[in-house]
Amino acid sequence: MAIHLPTPMRPRLLLGTAIVLLAVPPVALSLIALAELIGGDPTGVQHIPEAMILVVMIVLAARHPRGAGVVVVTGAIAIFTLWFGWGLTTGFRANPNPAWAWIAAGAALFVPPLVAGILLLQVAAAARRPGTRD
Repeated sequence: MAIHLPTPMRPRLLLGTAIVLLAVPPVALSLIALAELIGGDPTGVQHIPEAMILVVMIVLAARHPRGAGVVVVTGAIAIFTLWFGWGLTTGFRANPNPAWAWIAAGAALFVPPLVAGILLLQVAAAARRPGTRD
């Protein structure tokens, strides 16, 4: 499935956009970890390895956009499914946060990587086409 952009976007611009989008969840997770640790909750440390996984994906995306795109799209869909399933069974009822907070958290953590993965696949497809400008 190809995304048809209204203006010709060069592969470097697509790659840069994908990398910026991939950076959103690690920044959010790092801020959550920091806030929890400052608040005295030691479980905030659990968010640091989660953020590091996405940092590794950023590095891989710069070198191997196709492989990283496949991993990021698949991972975003799989982890969102698990997160949402957990939320439906226990998390949403056990936590006093309103529904909009859960929607905002899900959007911040899962939409940027999904879009980034699609952009990475577009970069890989453009690199395979003859005559594609960089």
